[in-house]
Amino acid sequence: MLVQGETVLLDGSASSDLVGDTLTYIWSLTSKPVGSTATLINPTEVNPTFEADTEGSYVIELIVNDGSTDSEADRVTVKAITQIRESCKVYLDFGESVGDGIYTIDPDGDGGLAPFDVYCNMTSDGGGFTIKTVTTTPAMYAPDAENYCLANFDMQLFIPRTEAHVTTAVDTHGAEYFYIMGIYPKYNGATCSNMAFNSLDCHNWAPKDNGKWYVSNRTDISEPNGDNNIIQSMSYQFLGTSINSYNDVTSGYSSENFACSAKDERQL
Repeated sequence: MLVQGETVLLDGSASSDLVGDTLTYIWSLTSKPVGSTATLINPTEVNPTFEADTEGSYVIELIVNDGSTDSEADRVTVKAITQIRESCKVYLDFGESVGDGIYTIDPDGDGGLAPFDVYCNMTSDGGGFTIKTVTTTPAMYAPDAENYCLANFDMQLFIPRTEAHVTTAVDTHGAEYFYIMGIYPKYNGATCSNMAFNSLDCHNWAPKDNGKWYVSNRTDISEPNGDNNIIQSMSYQFLGTSINSYNDVTSGYSSENFACSAKDERQL
């Protein structure tokens, strides 16, 4: 996904030959939007370019040759848009989704924040979920992580909305980014011990936007047991992509890695 007028840099460097023969590259632009005059520059090099001069989809094909045999064609589709949207959900609502992957967003429009790249989950439970992963030094507690997401991206600390949402997030980015999340007790000492930890079953915890949320449907975890306060996150441990444990302490937990999510996320 890119904005109309940008130059696209293609990369064939991942191609290889089993016996190490030198490869030659044959790139072709097999489809482009009506009215586009785009052409490939250096189509026999490993990194050709072209200008996406018109809104729409461009299909590029690569065939490599080891000196005797052509490979099967490998194809990629690049979509050019006329405007950077505010979030993944807005791209989805405008029919501009090209599936899960990296998109550029601009949450505050003409405000002071420059556009930046995020990961858009466009398929889980209707899609439109925005994730920006962050690594900081030193580690941050939830209040500072919330402020960091807001000041730098006009976003909020990650809120898991559905089982598929959190499972896909952990699978895509790694569990270390979800050690803390934006779910908080509604009052100091709120418990949901041995209770499914989601908005349907646990009414004493919620995100700041009071929207729907989901961490687990397990009822064998004796947390949160009340040693907490309203501004701090629990710690969340995953086994694979499934929640393994979580724990609350009054001081909360900190992490060098966390994720931010958009304010307009779909709430199912």
